[in-house]
Amino acid sequence: MKHPAKRARIWIALALCLTLLTACTSGGDQKAAAFEQAKSLLASGRISDAASAFAQLTGYEDADTYAAYVEAARLRQTGDYTAAAKAFGALNGFGDSKEQEAACLKLADATAYDAAATLLREGQYDKAAEGFAALSGYEDASLQAMYAKALELAEKGEYDLGIGSLKTLDSFRDSRIQAIYYEGRQAEDAQDYESADAIYRTVAAFRDSQGRLDLLADHKLDQSFAAAASQLSANGWTDEVKALFEGLADQNYTTGETVMNERLGSVASKALTDGNMDAAEGLYTLLEQRGVASARDGLNAVAVAKATALAEEGKCEEAMQALEGIETDEAKALRKTAAAELAKKAEADGDLAKAYEMYVLADDVEDGAAKAAAIQERYVAAVTLLGEGKFDEAHEAFESLGTYGDAGRMALETLYRKAVAMVNAGEWEEAVKQFEALGEFSDAAIQAKAVWYHKAEKCMEEGKWEEASEAFAKAGDYSDAKERILEPFYAEGEQLLEAGDEVGAFAAFTKAGDYKDAAVKLQAIYYAQGVRYENAAEWDKAMENYMKAGDYEDAKEKVEFCAEQRRLAVDAQVVATFSDFGGEATPSDASETPAVTDAPAAATETDTATEAPAAETEAAATEAAETTVPPAPELPDTINN
Repeated sequence: MKHPAKRARIWIALALCLTLLTACTSGGDQKAAAFEQAKSLLASGRISDAASAFAQLTGYEDADTYAAYVEAARLRQTGDYTAAAKAFGALNGFGDSKEQEAACLKLADATAYDAAATLLREGQYDKAAEGFAALSGYEDASLQAMYAKALELAEKGEYDLGIGSLKTLDSFRDSRIQAIYYEGRQAEDAQDYESADAIYRTVAAFRDSQGRLDLLADHKLDQSFAAAASQLSANGWTDEVKALFEGLADQNYTTGETVMNERLGSVASKALTDGNMDAAEGLYTLLEQRGVASARDGLNAVAVAKATALAEEGKCEEAMQALEGIETDEAKALRKTAAAELAKKAEADGDLAKAYEMYVLADDVEDGAAKAAAIQERYVAAVTLLGEGKFDEAHEAFESLGTYGDAGRMALETLYRKAVAMVNAGEWEEAVKQFEALGEFSDAAIQAKAVWYHKAEKCMEEGKWEEASEAFAKAGDYSDAKERILEPFYAEGEQLLEAGDEVGAFAAFTKAGDYKDAAVKLQAIYYAQGVRYENAAEWDKAMENYMKAGDYEDAKEKVEFCAEQRRLAVDAQVVATFSDFGGEATPSDASETPAVTDAPAAATETDTATEAPAAETEAAATEAAETTVPPAPELPDTINN
């Protein structure tokens, strides 16, 4: 017997189900479903979709309140936490709006805190202080406000207040090191550079302490420069004074090297005017070492002044040495006079090379040009020997002239021309030795490589492939020699291929490595090999060569074709074999062993259809096997792709 209460529950459930089924057709329940769907969208975080859904339900139950909640959620989602908190607060406790309001207020404070922190990092201390002050009670905002205000005061030069505040903050953030830094700034502003230097060095890696140390160095340079100039004026160019200026020349002002150059140049110019040549020379030398182009003019002026004094004392050799490399008008005139004196003395001593040199320099002084002409006759004789191709005699003649004129260079020129003659005579190796012996003379080093290069081209013409490759290698970086080292083997391969020697061509192209399309040439040989085997119906060998041909033309398709032909040939052989025994076979993978039956079965329509192509395939294979195929060359197993 069923319990009355249980029956009642069943009836109620049935009634509810009936009611729901009936309600599904009503407009009111459609809105209810849409309302539930909107709430579901909100619950799943699809804020935009939920907003659209609730907007369609204006006036329905508390859809408007939900719409306001969704808008508040959207504001929070976009990061407008203050507006979101206000919107959640306006919902008067709807759902979790109070919790959301509290959360948004915290996020708003956090965002404002981060914004103030960003201003602090950017050095906008006044704005940062205002931002933190507005967050009183939020985390450490009050301390941050005090910290920012302290930095603001210190930056404005109100050091006592700023440093005092930083010391009060003590271990908060970097207050301690900031206090030390601003103590250095305070000392610097008071022009107490020694104290500032000592303070900055304790925090050298902090902020711009190093840069400020550099600025302090400028002030110290000024003091050192004044002291050095004072000592020069009082004591002259002593070792001590020289050391002082050398120390200064090793340094620069923070504004660049120009300031130091100008200060050194001013002292050097004054020394030259005062006749203090040692000081002027020393200072101009320091300037030249610093890369000042005009320093050379100052050194030339010093040299001319010294040379004039030496010539007046009869020390012409020393005067000439002092003027060496100087081409001012004053120096040239002084050099001619000194050279004329030295030429007369050298001629008297029998030193014709030096006499000629000095007479040439003397030019129109003491008939120097005319006297040099007589000495030049020996040089002309040597040039004549060179023109006649008497290289050894010419070389000996130029050598005997010593330092006269360009005799030394002409001696090398003679050897150079001798090497060229060797090249023309085909004496390659001797020519190379001659050019290499000339070292850096002219383009001898290049010519040595050029000889190998031209020998390589000659060997190419004569088909001496190995020699050509070796010669290109020895030519080094001459022209395109490096790129042509493998060219002889490639050319050899093409020649052999054209002559029908595939084995030889294969070996040559292999040596050619990655030169041009050598690898493709090798693939082409394998491909041609595959074609021969294919024509002979030797499917395995054809497949092997096509596979080695890689991606050459349709080699991959050829592999598949030959594999199929091999399978058909095997199937044909299997069919033929079983036909001899009165059995039947089903063509399949060539690797499978056909099953043998005790008695032949009756042929079906399918069997008849299968036997025809098999027979045709066997006939085709037989015909192909009887075809005469040229012998295939034995090629290596792999190629260098």
